[in-house]
Amino acid sequence: MKTDQEIVDSRVVLRLVSGALAAGGATALGRRAYQFVASTADLSWLEMLTSLGAIYGIYLLGYFALKGKLPFDHIPSGNV
Repeated sequence: MKTDQEIVDSRVVLRLVSGALAAGGATALGRRAYQFVASTADLSWLEMLTSLGAIYGIYLLGYFALKGKLPFDHIPSGNV
């Protein structure tokens, strides 16, 4: 059985990893956007769709890294 300190440590590590993944995704997406603006790469509909998915993933990971919960975890406490 885990102690309270181990649970806190694992949550901190999970938030740090989520933040690193969000930062890496934002960097990769920014690099792709720069390549598109500089006209060194073309952009197909599939790449646009994956870019939208990447933006959503960056949002979820960044939100979790900052707040410690996901954005759709807003369940009212009194209603069961």
